[in-house]
Amino acid sequence: MEQFWRTKNFRQLAEVWNEKLEASGFDDAELERKGTRTLKQRHTVYLLSTSLERQTTLEYYIRLERLINRTMFPNELEKLIMTKYANGQFITEIARDLKDVDFTFYLKGNGIRSLRRIIACIIQRWHARWQLPYWNQK
Repeated sequence: MEQFWRTKNFRQLAEVWNEKLEASGFDDAELERKGTRTLKQRHTVYLLSTSLERQTTLEYYIRLERLINRTMFPNELEKLIMTKYANGQFITEIARDLKDVDFTFYLKGNGIRSLRRIIACIIQRWHARWQLPYWNQK
């Protein structure tokens, strides 16, 4: 029995459908290569890194998540920042998500630049407390 997605009729229909989606501005998360569909890799770091680097990165984030789950944070804000960081968000993304949060008890200045600095300091402080090296893929 032939798999339906490999039939000529299905491929023709899929091609028409994909053209319509592309024309509407839809950005598919999958990419077709050599007849198989795989997820697009959004970051070239992943494509250029070795299997060992990817495994080390995965282990780092798993360890970070375990530490977060075992730690009693002084406030929910620090826990939220560390959780977002452990989920792979960059400091700029965390700052964008938390731009409406009142950080005046951390720093008197306002603005996204100072907010990024506050978030980076919080992450570095918890790395030091956990004796965890600050992660850098290089």
